[in-house]
Amino acid sequence: MYMLHGYPGHPAALMRWMAPMLDTAFERGAAPFIVAIPDGNSTAHSDTEWADSVDGRTLVESSLIRKILPAVEGPVPLPAGMRAIGGFSIGGYGAANLALRHPDLFGQVVSVSGYFHVDDTSGMFAKRRAAIAANTPDAMVRAASGRRFLLIEAKNESEPLVAGQAADFASRLRACHCADDVELRMERGDHNVDFVGAQTPAIVAFLDAGWRRPVQ
Repeated sequence: MYMLHGYPGHPAALMRWMAPMLDTAFERGAAPFIVAIPDGNSTAHSDTEWADSVDGRTLVESSLIRKILPAVEGPVPLPAGMRAIGGFSIGGYGAANLALRHPDLFGQVVSVSGYFHVDDTSGMFAKRRAAIAANTPDAMVRAASGRRFLLIEAKNESEPLVAGQAADFASRLRACHCADDVELRMERGDHNVDFVGAQTPAIVAFLDAGWRRPVQ
């Protein structure tokens, strides 16, 4: 699983909350899996959207796909059914966006406190309509065919950008009858990394039910 942090954020903070919950879930019988948390920060654009900027100065998407996946998986790439992508906040947006932009790569998608439209505060897409359209999960749901989605939002969500987004995106996915499975969870908590930690057992259970190994 590739887990994308929020903004501002960094990998260590996210893993600090998730690691003990992952250990407990694996000890209780869930199939163990690797969690890789890449760094999505950039000096050129502070809020990277987990994307490539139109000016070419920030290439987070390209780095994840071309460098990080091979570094984690080695010379023989995993099939999509054995690879998931998830994220918190802007990472939740990034996870959905990258999964729909690269449907051949990710079989399962987890968005925790995410949103599904562009919120480009750092000019990654330079207000270009084509770039925005190509990075708007709300408008890309048909690419969800064959994927499984877990959408989690806090009942006390304090970020207007996020509040109501999980339910709306779930409705879009269900209306197009595209995704293999769409699970929506509204849980107690607020917009912070400890909420991600609290939801880690649900994330593990969801993924555990959906890993798909290739036919031998």
